Amino acid sequence: MVILKSIMVGIATMVSAAICSGIAVIIVLTFKSRNLPDGHTVQWDPVSLFSAWPILFIGFALGSFALGFWWEYRKFKPH
Repeated sequence: MVILKSIMVGIATMVSAAICSGIAVIIVLTFKSRNLPDGHTVQWDPVSLFSAWPILFIGFALGSFALGFWWEYRKFKPH
């Protein structure tokens, strides 16, 4: 049961980290586009970013899952 709870928390941590990263990217792009001259835009293509560094995103997802799993397992581990 401890392992199942830990896996569920790990998945929840991974999803929340992805959502927080997306919100951070939106905020950064919003602030970057504030001082642009008229007619200019900030262009960002998440598909090309992912294809350029897929190991970065896979590592981020696995790292956040591992952190959530470890935190929950450490907390509920039988003594």
